[in-house]
Amino acid sequence: LQQVKNAQIYAVASRDIERAHAFAQQFDIPNCYGSYEEMANDAEIEIIYIGTPHPQHYENVMLFLDAGRPVICEKPLTLHYADTVGLYALAEKLGKQLVVCQTSRFQRAYFAARDYIADGVLGNIYYAEIDRIRRRGVPSWGTFHRKAASGGGALADIGIHALDAMLWMLGSPQVSAVSGFTSDRIIHSE
Repeated sequence: LQQVKNAQIYAVASRDIERAHAFAQQFDIPNCYGSYEEMANDAEIEIIYIGTPHPQHYENVMLFLDAGRPVICEKPLTLHYADTVGLYALAEKLGKQLVVCQTSRFQRAYFAARDYIADGVLGNIYYAEIDRIRRRGVPSWGTFHRKAASGGGALADIGIHALDAMLWMLGSPQVSAVSGFTSDRIIHSE
């Protein structure tokens, strides 16, 4: 867990204090809290990482921004566009960083594609398409891929990574139209 130079995981919070204690002990984290509100009041904390279930992101990001902390939040930031706009407006008003953890951006192939696009190697791009298939962990691990738990099913789980990566590679263009689909069809290969 603690692989970032010049950084230390200072605290962990869970509404289940026993889980917080066990996690803190397992990873040698010096502080743990049984509520996010208690953690938000700790002045020693410099930045917050939120990895709670999707439906809890909005309230937790709001809590920590209001407490004056920069926030890194797992995707999706919120389940509703208006809430996302509101959180970014609040972060700007408070002068605090708000970053959504979009890990797909950091794949080498995506960096190469972004460079090709930025350098004009691929010409003027007027159409883009991206696919993503989850083959690991479903349906036996976690609940993030279930619509009731994720707030958006496959799109909120993995589709958002593909969409974000594509827009990032293209330089965040103004989008004129979007379409998408999901499938529960199982494809077997031999």
